[in-house]
Amino acid sequence: MTSPSAPTTLDNLDQLFVSAFQSLHRTLTECERRDRELSKKGVEQIKGRESMAEKCTGGSDEVRKFLESGERIIAEMWRQYTQLTENYTGMLREHQYVPRTLKDVSETVWHEVTKSLEPISRDISQRMEQNHWKGRGADDYMKQLPMQLNAVTEFGQYVEAATIGVDVPGQLQAIVFSAGSAEIGSATLAIQSAMYSQGTSGMYFTACAAASRNLRNVNSWWRAKLMTGEGSWKITLDNHVREMTSSQVLNPIVLRSDKWPRATSATTEIPTPGRNPIVDRQSDPRVRGADRPSGAPGGVNERDYHREDKGGKLW
Repeated sequence: MTSPSAPTTLDNLDQLFVSAFQSLHRTLTECERRDRELSKKGVEQIKGRESMAEKCTGGSDEVRKFLESGERIIAEMWRQYTQLTENYTGMLREHQYVPRTLKDVSETVWHEVTKSLEPISRDISQRMEQNHWKGRGADDYMKQLPMQLNAVTEFGQYVEAATIGVDVPGQLQAIVFSAGSAEIGSATLAIQSAMYSQGTSGMYFTACAAASRNLRNVNSWWRAKLMTGEGSWKITLDNHVREMTSSQVLNPIVLRSDKWPRATSATTEIPTPGRNPIVDRQSDPRVRGADRPSGAPGGVNERDYHREDKGGKLW
């Protein structure tokens, strides 16, 4: 599987948003300041058109309505900004450490397991080529080596699947952070451009109105695209889940269950402690020498061994 492209650093994902929001907040504050300053000219123009009666009464409904309309535009801009910050803090911020945690698991656990398997596979391969040990024991031992090598190889494939299993979700989570902060940065630039552009004559509070539209679009994109992954990271995640559920080991030969392979009737099973006369003699009542008086010196008594012990030398 091709891994998605993630940010180069996973330790400051939250800082990406903090910086983006700080820049956006400064820009919106400047939009409000600029619109309020320019609105003074609009008030003068409205007053210039007042009737003599309105001037005499000292009040103007038109000025009040003009300023109230502007306040609604400003309030909507800040409402959209608040919605955007809540989208981040409520949907994404709590997951800021997930990419780093998954990457650490991948590197400190699964990559280490992979490295530990390499010398084991190499050692088994070298043993399969040995020719200095002869006899029935050697033949039985050599018969088991291909099965053991297959087991190690298949286990390595499962380890690879587990590695990808944490790598890809971590990278996708980091991409969500990167895409979200980048979208806020792009909106900030668009708002700045609109703020300093030459507006239509007679129009006021245009900077805040443009900012509100841009933020509304970001909020809609956040809910419909960023958090659902539609058209972006969801495709990669779906493919990843499909590959993980089908397993990296398509045709397991040895590891068909949750147990490590043991010898079959075609081979001789490797003895384990407690199952062979030459080991664990003092503790197992089923073997000779176990009835030796308590306190007797440890070791091996040659009288316990006679002709019924068959088989070749160990090495």
